[in-house]
Amino acid sequence: MRNGRRYRRQNRPCALVELQRCCWGFDTDDKFNPIEFRPDSRLIVFSGLRNEKDGDDGTHFYRFDDGRFVHLRSVLKPNQ
Repeated sequence: MRNGRRYRRQNRPCALVELQRCCWGFDTDDKFNPIEFRPDSRLIVFSGLRNEKDGDDGTHFYRFDDGRFVHLRSVLKPNQ
């Protein structure tokens, strides 16, 4: 996907994330990162809208399995 992003785990191949993120709000601090992960974990967390889809604003949890990202769950912001 041309708009995807690649993430590389240490000593492992790259993986393509086939989604766009945007619009995580103005109420964040300087430590906020819209993509959170740890090198020793298979979990990756995305914040904001996935693919700019209305009603999808929240925190989205994925697991990295067999070279692809598997959606686990999303916690949406209230009042969407």
